[in-house]
Amino acid sequence: MLRGNLGLQFARDFLKASGARAVVGYTTPVNWMASVVADMLFLHRFYSDPAPWRNLRRIFASVLRDYPRAKALGYTLVTA
Repeated sequence: MLRGNLGLQFARDFLKASGARAVVGYTTPVNWMASVVADMLFLHRFYSDPAPWRNLRRIFASVLRDYPRAKALGYTLVTA
């Protein structure tokens, strides 16, 4: 869970250790069905975009805009 300072630090440490460019997660405990909707929307939009890394924040924001439950779940993007 990416809640609070501990969650943010975990994400930053993970990014540094793994070399990943971004982490997407939640700040609250989530029902898997609610989270799968947000995750599938994000993945579909990410892989459909001609320049997904350049448009990562826009893609992520579009999920929050179009699926309000994602915001309530604390859907979060942390980038390297």
